[in-house]
Amino acid sequence: MSNIEQFIEKFKKGFDSEYLEEVFTKGNCYHFAVILNRLFGGFIYYSQIQGHFINVVDGHGYDITGMVEINEEDKYDSLYTIHNKDKLLHNRLMDDCVYLRSR
Repeated sequence: MSNIEQFIEKFKKGFDSEYLEEVFTKGNCYHFAVILNRLFGGFIYYSQIQGHFINVVDGHGYDITGMVEINEEDKYDSLYTIHNKDKLLHNRLMDDCVYLRSR
């Protein structure tokens, strides 16, 4: 088990695991990716297919559930790449996921 997986396991201790997974996979996944990124480095990526942020370290993706499979069809991109490709999507992600602004 990697250090990141150990951290995630400890992070969930004392909480209802299903509740935390719900919180950090249904609307707050960016913020958990930031926590992992600050502690372990790597890069934050977003999948338009899954509508989900993960942190990738050494080729392995992680979210609140632990290590996640990174498939080509998931089309994970960084916010920088999304900004350059699709400014409307980037603005929506910034408002809805990063800054949690209400419209």
